[in-house]
Formats: sequence, structure tokens, C-alpha cells
Amino acid sequence: MRVLALAFSFSLAAVAPASAQLSIAFDKYHSYAEMTAFLREAAQKYPDLASLSSIGKSYQGRELWMLTVTSRKTGAPDDKPALYVNGCLDSSEVVTSEGVLFTIKHLLESHGRDARVTRLLDRRTLYIVPRIMPDQTELYITTPQNARSQSAEPMDEDGDGRIDEDADDDVNGDGHVVQMRIADPNGDWKISDRDSRLMVRRQPGEFEGAFYRVLAEGIDDDGDGRYNEDRVGGIDPNRNFPGNWAPVHVQNGAGPYPLYVQEVRAEVEFLEKHRNIAGYLNHHSSGGVVLRPSTTHDDSTIPAGDLRVLRVLAAKALDETGYWLATSVYDWRWPPGTPDMKPGQTWRRPDGSLGNDPREAAGGPGGGFGADAEIDHVVPQAEGEATHAYAAYGGSIEFTYEMLGIISYASEQWRMAWDHDLNKDGAISDLERLDWNDRHFGGSLFINWTKARHPQLGEVEIGGWKKYTTSSPPPGKYLEEESARQLRFNLLVADMLPQLDVASAEATALGGGVYRVNARVRNAGYIPTATEMMVKVRRASPVVATLSAKGEVEFIKGPAAQPLGHLEGAPAGSAGAEWIVRVKGAAPVEVTVTASTPTAGRASRSVILK
Repeated sequence: MRVLALAFSFSLAAVAPASAQLSIAFDKYHSYAEMTAFLREAAQKYPDLASLSSIGKSYQGRELWMLTVTSRKTGAPDDKPALYVNGCLDSSEVVTSEGVLFTIKHLLESHGRDARVTRLLDRRTLYIVPRIMPDQTELYITTPQNARSQSAEPMDEDGDGRIDEDADDDVNGDGHVVQMRIADPNGDWKISDRDSRLMVRRQPGEFEGAFYRVLAEGIDDDGDGRYNEDRVGGIDPNRNFPGNWAPVHVQNGAGPYPLYVQEVRAEVEFLEKHRNIAGYLNHHSSGGVVLRPSTTHDDSTIPAGDLRVLRVLAAKALDETGYWLATSVYDWRWPPGTPDMKPGQTWRRPDGSLGNDPREAAGGPGGGFGADAEIDHVVPQAEGEATHAYAAYGGSIEFTYEMLGIISYASEQWRMAWDHDLNKDGAISDLERLDWNDRHFGGSLFINWTKARHPQLGEVEIGGWKKYTTSSPPPGKYLEEESARQLRFNLLVADMLPQLDVASAEATALGGGVYRVNARVRNAGYIPTATEMMVKVRRASPVVATLSAKGEVEFIKGPAAQPLGHLEGAPAGSAGAEWIVRVKGAAPVEVTVTASTPTAGRASRSVILK
């Protein structure tokens, strides 16, 4: 596709001197110890740009490392508008953590050499948490188990009074946990007549041929007739955030109450205390999708100005990443069976262009999408792709937007065989995935079905996709490319944060040592200094313009500190301030106008009264 070719032209814009280069390569997935060593190296080699701290501890006692990245020479981190980025909230989605580490490497090695990165770190702060749920991520990376996207605290998921007693098992000892197929005349699956590796659904009324049951590879460890039904952990951290949380009979994996998961609680407390955070990015996999709020309801409750910002930035993220869809979580494949072409969605056509782009006249809410708008392409589902039955209660980006008012996104990184859409229909079928594996990897990513002796089931066949294929890319070229996509998304949102600028400051002599001082303060960023939701939930601080003097002055009109309200994003967002002052003593006197608000930083401009 034309757009995708552009998306992958990215390369590191500048190469740091050998002494400052960080010793990490993206030809593997990194353990917790390796990640920790990299973060410590980053803080040690770049002390003016990076500092390492912990926002809390995991259930198993690991530090929740956070690298704060900004230029200390231009101000304290908490005094600048900030973007918060995390990876591995869903702990098995390990590509996200590697992308965060890739972002750190690029930022630190490029400052002072790349104009964009230099400007960004001079004026903004990034709070970066590469691995917010490190316990299960470590299990996933260092063992054959397919650790789930859940916390590590043991839970009794099958109601038998025991905890975590039926986890994955590597039945044939080959170092992989894949799938088992068992011959069964009542089975729901059969071998595809197009590729013997592919299992397809048995059709209604189909009675002739060989049929199978298909299970995850494992043993019935607790003797209840089920396999791998009580794995390690059991609470989904991305269903445990406050706000629109719901109990487990409504939302599976929600836990007993919101903020029960201590890693989630640590993140929430950090976000609440740092009022300079104006953007939140929470990376996931997979699908090649940019997600935005809401997660439990349609767009009708989102203020129009906020919705416009959310949709436009999501469309720009499609430009940067080459992904296929920008949508609210709620609308993504919901209701089941509906196409991803709803008024609030933006999709990529087979030719690479975007449909329902909010930056165009007929681009959905804010752009006039109507019943007569042309439906030019229905995004199909690939064979075997699961239907996401959202709403998603207790999700992170609904909390950060609806309770904190922060512009928030999640990504669904990586789409297996994204570059192998042979029939150009916009979907990647299972057959195309298998062909991609054969052509690019010599078939090595798929374990061919092989007979094995199961201690309970007797003869079975074991096979299927290896771990780093479907939800995270294989190490090497595809991992680095996917990490570069995340970097571009991170840079985009960081660039769009609100940023105060004192565009002008002028003094007019009125006689008798009296002067009028006028200033124009603007928001140079695209995101407003306070979203409409931030105002609604009473977390918004106004922009304040303050006049100070190097010398003694008397304020005749206007207080020294003047609230200017909230400023829209550029180019419209600006406000004026005026003071009339009398100089006490001899002129000239230098006065300075300083504008500040937590989400947009601080800016100053001086003028001489003479």
C-alpha cells in the first residue's frame, strides 16, 4: 500500500557518539533484569535528560520502573506539559514494552542532534513506564507458558477452592505451548482442504470426514475434565480502573473492586498527583488499531470539542503508523457483526487512503458525515479473528479521560503478516498468514502437527503458532519496525500537547511614570490547555498571566496575576492581559509577563518601561 510504504521509511534521524549509544538491540524480547539494566544505563549515560524512579511495586515485589525524560537544563520535569506512556498493561502483549524501550533509546540518542526531539525534550516531559505489569510479562518471556494479560495474584477461577492449579503445560517438552487436536467424531473442527496445517470450523449438516476437538496444549492438572482453566493470576488490570468499573458478573476479570490490583493503584495515584500530564498513551496488541475513549458508551457523552481533538489526533496517528482503523473502544466490532465503518471511526481503504477522515468536510462528528455519505469499503474480518464483545468496563483510557480529563489513547500494535495481503481486500486471512510464514521464515513460526502421547487423552497431535507471531512480532526486522511505529505515535502525541507562549508584550507610556502593559498569551499546542471534560470534572486550572518587575511598581489597574481561562489549541487559542502600572523610582524598569498552567507549562516575555 502507498501509505504503508511511507510509514516504514522511518529511521533514527541521528546517531549518538559511540560513548553515548545505549546497548540494546531489538533482536530479542528482554527480561525484567535486562530491561532494568537498560534503564539504569540510560539514566547513567544521560543524567541531564533521564532519571530513573519507581512508582510502586508489583504483586511479586518487582519495581515499577519509570524513566522521566526531559531536558533538566530547561526546567524541572513537573513544570512542563507531560505525556505519560506505558507498556504491558496487558502483560502478555510484550511488543508494547519493546516499543517503549525503543522510544527511550531514540529520544536520548537524538537530543541535540535531531531538531524535533530536541525541541520536544526542551519543552515537554515524558513519564515512561515500560512494563506496568512486570510479573506476568516475565512469566511470558522466560517460560513456555502463555501468561495471560492479568495480574499475578493467585485466583480461584474455576471455583474448586484451589488457586492457579491448572496452568499451561508443555506436553511434549519442545519448549512451546501451542495447541492440541484430538480426533473426535463429535468435534467442531476439521483440517482445511487448502492447507493441512489450518483447522477450520465444521459446517452444519457436515457428517462425512475426520473431525477434531482443538484445545490449548496442557494437562488436566486438577482432574475436573477441563484444561488450563485456572492459570496463573486472574484479574485483568485493564478492567480494574475506577470510573466505569463493573463487578465480575458484568465484566469478566474486573476483580473484587476498582484499584484492587496494586500496579493499577500505583499508576492511578501517580497520574492524579501529576497535574501537568496532558496526554496518556497505553499500548496494547494486536490488530493495527488506534483506540480512543469511550470504552462503555457511544460518543454522545463526549463534549464536541474534545471529540474533535480525539478523532483528529487518531487520524493523524493512522498517518504516522500505517495502521488500519481509528475508533473508540466501544465501537470496535460492536455490536458484533457490524462493520468498522461507523460515524466516529476512520478506516484505511485497500488503496491506503483514509475513509471518514475527520480532517475533511464529510468526516464524521465535526465534519458532517450523513446518511448520504458514500460507503466505499467494508473492513472484513479475517478467518479466525475473534469478535470483540465490548463494552469494556474499568478500562484505563476511559478513566484517564472521563475522571482526569486527559486526552487518552491506546494502540493495538502489530498485525500479523500485515505486508502479505495477497488479494488486497484489507484483511489478512489464515492462509495468507501461513504463506507469509513460509516465504519470510521458511515455515519456522508454525509448529506442524505432530503426534504425541498425552497422559490423559492418549494419542493427540500438537501444533500451531509459536509465541511471537500472532500477538507480538517475531524478533528482528518486524519487531524493530513495529517499535518504530509506536515511537511515531508517541512523538505525535507529545508534539500535540498544549504549550504556552507569550506571543507579545508591549509597553505604552501614558505620562507621569505610568505605563500600560499589554500581553498576548497563546497555546502553541494542538490540545487545549484544559479539555472540556477536565473542566467538567473540576480538575482544570486556568492559564494565569503574571506581571513582575525588576524594581518597584504600583499596580493601578489589573492585579499582578490575572486568570485568562482555558485556551483552545492552536491556531485559535489565545487571550490578552492588560496592566496599568506606575514606576516608583527612576526608569527604565524591566517587567516580565509570565503565563503558566500545569498542563501547558510556563512561558515568559520581558519589556522595558522607559
